[in-house]
Amino acid sequence: MEISLADFDPATVAQYAITEQDLQRVARYVQLLQGEDAPTLADIAVGGYYGTSALLHEVVELRALLEGESELFQMSVDASLLGSGRASTQSASRL
Repeated sequence: MEISLADFDPATVAQYAITEQDLQRVARYVQLLQGEDAPTLADIAVGGYYGTSALLHEVVELRALLEGESELFQMSVDASLLGSGRASTQSASRL
């Protein structure tokens, strides 16, 4: 599923300074949580108003997580998803 910032409301993309990197991170984050066929990614892929709303929700959530745990994407799957390691314990306690 190929998604581009051009698929979303340009005013919202500009207002929240959403970048291609944000889009890539959201895709990776959602796939880690929901799997390869993530329903949220399907919602985002719709684009337009609905897709922009879904994307913005995930961007804000992910930015908040990364603010508290800047190394989230450098962790192994075991450390970030299965609860081993300091970082995942801290992240889980914030949810």
